[in-house]
Amino acid sequence: MKKKTLALLVFLVFMLLGSLVVGNWEKPDAAEKVYTWKCESFLPESEPEHAVSFARFSKMVEENTNGQVKIKFYSAGAIVKVPELMSATRDGVLEMSVWSCGYGTGAIPLLGVIDGLPMSWRDTTEAAVILYDLGLSELSRKAYANYGVHLLGHHVQSACGLGMLARKPIRTLNDLKGLKVRTHGYFVDFWGKLGASTVTLPLADLYMALATKPVDACTLDWWSQGKVFKTAEIVKNGVLPSQIGCTVGHMVVNPKAWSSLPPDLQTIITLTWREWAGWHQRYFHPYLRSSFESSKRELEKDWGVKFITQPEVDQAKMLKVAMEIWDQVAAKAPLSAKGIDLIKDYYRKVGRIK
Repeated sequence: MKKKTLALLVFLVFMLLGSLVVGNWEKPDAAEKVYTWKCESFLPESEPEHAVSFARFSKMVEENTNGQVKIKFYSAGAIVKVPELMSATRDGVLEMSVWSCGYGTGAIPLLGVIDGLPMSWRDTTEAAVILYDLGLSELSRKAYANYGVHLLGHHVQSACGLGMLARKPIRTLNDLKGLKVRTHGYFVDFWGKLGASTVTLPLADLYMALATKPVDACTLDWWSQGKVFKTAEIVKNGVLPSQIGCTVGHMVVNPKAWSSLPPDLQTIITLTWREWAGWHQRYFHPYLRSSFESSKRELEKDWGVKFITQPEVDQAKMLKVAMEIWDQVAAKAPLSAKGIDLIKDYYRKVGRIK
């Protein structure tokens, strides 16, 4: 009995000594570094995409990194002008930025394809399939790196689609003749080749141009036609199908800011972006901003807009003209040509072209 008691005492003494040694040599973990990023968007604070959706992404990143990465979003123009967002991110003025791909076509021609060409996808589902499943988004990653930014990922925008409101009913494409249409980007060529007279002018001047009649029609995000620019107060004839089902935006990061993160935080932010982009497409746009169906209902009910769907023969002409523009874009750069091929492959899969 005495031997057992002695052995137990010896064991306890060794355990105590061991804990003291470990306690003396182990140092407390250093405080984990916190990374604070400035991220400017291309939207005003009043736009739900900025105030609700981008804010949600910031919160998700902070929670998923246990507070190690904090992203503070700034509205359009708060730090730099919107056309400078990409270069400001490259040069380190901003750690991150989020904006419409269309603003970056001068630096990366492929972004004109990704932003959305006339008739290139009919809704957000088609855009997501082409971007993610067929690889259009991943195709662009090296081009972003060559420019000097890290692509976090692409996401859908204007999920209600973009289309035309006109002063008079457009029952066939023949009714476009002589119509002065305010539009933008590749849609200038699109509507011009379909018979309209196209003009470009700042959105801030659009309402007055419609009210005083230098302009007869305009193409915009359907939701914005009523909620933002109030164009539906003046022009009340909608033209279907939409010229495109949605546009595409992207989040880009300064490469030094990105490489400063440990690999585990890079992985967490990448996975968080994927989770957010899915929510942004499936929930934010249809339920918190607008879908095509809800925008159309509001324009009809609240603004008295009447929609006319073009005859099938004219829809075929619209696609033919659109594809001529696709080919022109493809001829500008090899990477753009690959992007156009992905869209055409999808169209063949769904039986839209042969």
